[in-house]
Amino acid sequence: MKPILRYILFFVSLLSLPAVTQAQLSGNYTIPSAQFPTLKSIIDTLNSSGISTSVTVNFTPATNETAPVGGYRLGSAIFNANLSASKTLTINGNGNNITAYVGTSATADGMFWIAGADYVTINNLNLLESAANTTSTTRMEYGYSLVKLSATTPYDGCQYDLINGCVITLNALNVNSYGISLAHTLPGSNTVLSTSSVTNASLNSYNRIFGCTISNVNNGIRAIGINQSPATYDKGNIYGGASAAQGNSITVGGGTTTAYALYPSYDSVITIKYNNLHIASGQNADVYEVRLGTGNGDLTVANNNFDVN
Repeated sequence: MKPILRYILFFVSLLSLPAVTQAQLSGNYTIPSAQFPTLKSIIDTLNSSGISTSVTVNFTPATNETAPVGGYRLGSAIFNANLSASKTLTINGNGNNITAYVGTSATADGMFWIAGADYVTINNLNLLESAANTTSTTRMEYGYSLVKLSATTPYDGCQYDLINGCVITLNALNVNSYGISLAHTLPGSNTVLSTSSVTNASLNSYNRIFGCTISNVNNGIRAIGINQSPATYDKGNIYGGASAAQGNSITVGGGTTTAYALYPSYDSVITIKYNNLHIASGQNADVYEVRLGTGNGDLTVANNNFDVN
């Protein structure tokens, strides 16, 4: 056989080899590390490879990051299919700060998107607007956003997620700023999806937001479910927990636009307890510290502190 033919056959045989894929993640990981130098690097691997057992990600204290352009995006068909009550993801921020990237949209820049992933816990990971973002285009609209994975049925909503002990500070000069949002949209978009063929898997349900401090926003926590029928409303979400320690501190407004601290709508069986709700100085428009939109079923609003100064 001539040498050139051997080289050609060797090259063809390489092309026929199966692609190498990274093994599913399991156990504990540290950020930063040689394997995962940034939060984005491990999120990308979670999305592409999934998990075989529960995973805990620990940030080394005082290792702050800048969010990638477009924000962190946690959720994929592979990763979401792995998650369950016995196979969870926990991200321990340990008080680290994530600073915003330079925004590119006046309506849909966000720092951390959870796209249909269930059983995710985020502890003490702070999201902060950048002082360099001074225009309606560069400023962030969203801190944490729980949204859908797919634009078509079953959409895949976020369920049994917990955002706990996080500080979220944006810029209330952006009237479209939301500390935490739950919505029937996709990452990087504020366009509401179709409501065709909705199932229970489509909903953002049974999520909890505990012990967060949200400030310098026009909207603290806004949770807008699917506007179809009571059977398809989001279910069982909890804002503030069973004690004062689990309550959220939310400060909204400071400008001339109506502000909302807590605004759930198209939901059923929700709980709003032990929250401290404040109005920022300089607010010169209406403020709804709790505004209840369309809902169905049991509603518990108790032990909240309302600042009406």
